[in-house]
Amino acid sequence: MPIRKANAFERRPARRAVEAVIVAAALLLASCGPGRDGERYAAEKKLFKARKMKEDLYAGGMRSEFLAKTAEAYRALVHEYGQSAGAVAGIEEIVVSAQMELAELEYRGRLLKEARSDFEKAMELAKNVPAARANALYSAGVISEELGESARAIRYYERFSERFLAPDSLAATIRMNPRYLVAPLKLADLADRQGDREGSRRWLKEAERVFSSIIERETDPALLRETRYNLLAAYLQEKDWTRGLAFANELKTLYRDNPQDLSSLLYLEAKIQEDGLNDASKALSLYLSIGDDYPKGREAPDAVLAAAGIHRKAGRLDEAAKLYKRVRELQSGSVRANPA
Repeated sequence: MPIRKANAFERRPARRAVEAVIVAAALLLASCGPGRDGERYAAEKKLFKARKMKEDLYAGGMRSEFLAKTAEAYRALVHEYGQSAGAVAGIEEIVVSAQMELAELEYRGRLLKEARSDFEKAMELAKNVPAARANALYSAGVISEELGESARAIRYYERFSERFLAPDSLAATIRMNPRYLVAPLKLADLADRQGDREGSRRWLKEAERVFSSIIERETDPALLRETRYNLLAAYLQEKDWTRGLAFANELKTLYRDNPQDLSSLLYLEAKIQEDGLNDASKALSLYLSIGDDYPKGREAPDAVLAAAGIHRKAGRLDEAAKLYKRVRELQSGSVRANPA
């Protein structure tokens, strides 16, 4: 699962590109054919034309003049057929697809405010298309974060969580996109940044509920692995070091045959010991074990660098110097089993 470090302990979801849910693709491929006419067919043709313009735009490097023309093709389609969405079978899916693709196009062109505005319009158009409505809400939250508008991001994520992470909606949301499940962690982070500790704790409890429910009910190994790491992130974000350490040890047993998992979990354990429990000695031992036992793991350079920092703070400068050299070796790929 993609994760960014928000501080020494927390594992939180990284920001990803907004992706539109193309809800009408299968419908369109099945319904187009020779001799077909009528309003729906005309709308399908215009959507295909806009998509062809979009493909050409991407292939040509997103030139601004072509971006504007492509966006206008999508807008014209939505404007022309929006009133028919509830009256003609299939039109609603076409209009929603066009609106979502327009917002995604603007996002890719870094027109963030325009993209958010068009995702907002998609929310209204997609009242009967839950997958698109979920995507539009979540995407508006992501964009608001990128714009640095935390309060607005909170509002979008709250609406998303209330609608799509409720107990009776959770199973369907998992099938839409598992990355949506981290919305409570995002809300906890945003609340904490605004100094709302009570709000942060409330959303962390909600995150625990969501993740625990998935672990209890689901069987897909990839989903379970991602969810377990998210639950661990919730414990650490809450600074519940006891539960965090205990759960990290459970995961080390569960994923004992995966070296990268073991390396990642040892690194988290070391950070808890160093920065959460102020036990530099245990942290040092764990950091060094990562460098020695998992030298090709992605955490190895950072782990050895952290160990060097512990030595430096304690005045053991010769030991620190040896480990700084070791960091360079790990970063260059010329690793050794043990530092001299």
